[in-house]
Formats: sequence, C-alpha cells, structure tokens
Amino acid sequence: MGTGTSAYAFSVTMTAVYPNNFTLTISPNPTCDVALGCCSVNLEKVEFAINANCRNTIQYLSGTPVQPLLPSFTEQTWPGPAPMGYTNGEPLLVGKVTGLCPSGSQPGSCMEEVTVHLQLDAANTNCNTADKFFLNGQFWYAAYGSTPGSSNNCCGTNGDIN
Repeated sequence: MGTGTSAYAFSVTMTAVYPNNFTLTISPNPTCDVALGCCSVNLEKVEFAINANCRNTIQYLSGTPVQPLLPSFTEQTWPGPAPMGYTNGEPLLVGKVTGLCPSGSQPGSCMEEVTVHLQLDAANTNCNTADKFFLNGQFWYAAYGSTPGSSNNCCGTNGDIN
C-alpha cells in the first residue's frame, strides 16, 4: 500500500520536462512522518511507470553530485495502488534509475539532480515526446532505499506528480 510522500526521508520531484529529457530533483524531506518508519531510509533507486511503447528509449543519465548507473527496464506489478487505467496486480513497464546516493551517505542527506535523456522516434506517435514517455502522461514513482540490516525496501509510492 502506498504511503504517499509523507513517508519519504527524501523528496523526488520532476522539476523540468523538455522534448527529449526530464529532470528529477532529489532533496531531504523535512516533513517526513516518523510514525511511518521510513525517515531513516537512504535513497538507492527510483522506479517509474512508463508507456509500454517507450521501452528502451532512455539513452543515458546525467546527474550531480554523482553519476547514476545506467537505466534498466522491467515489467512488474506496481507496489501500491495501481495508476489510473490499471488494476492492482496488472503488470506495468517500469524504468529504473539506480545508484542515486553515494554509498556511506547519511539517510535523508542526498540532494542531487538526475536528468534522464531520451532517444525518441518522431515517427512513433505513441512515444515521440517526453510527456508520452510516462504512463498516461503522469509521473508515477516508487522509491527504494535501505536501513541498517536490510536493503531494497520500498518506502512510499506516489503518483501524478507533474
């Protein structure tokens, strides 16, 4: 079940969308609700639902202060309530951006920008703009991080953040 942004130790915001790229800004979340148990989780990856016609369109990533790892794609069910037009348990195409915070950084201390560069095909009218890259034109994401003694915990999901 999604917890919304109140469970995050960090905030993930899409701050810019251009024809061939979009930028995610990652910063500490001062309003994290400690009762939800994720305020000490460090960010490791962000997954976002994408249009099934746009698989393999991520060309490369650029970021500060660290260079994120190469993107990957997978088909999986969404970890919270399904995006509009989908039912819970229905597989979605998901893009993953990993390697976001340097190892050894303190939970909640990451602040960086990641720009996702797309190689879009103008002839493919189902996926020829950054807006069409996202499932239903909306930025649905889930964030994952780790706490001491465990890893890859999903802490919060939120959607329609554009």
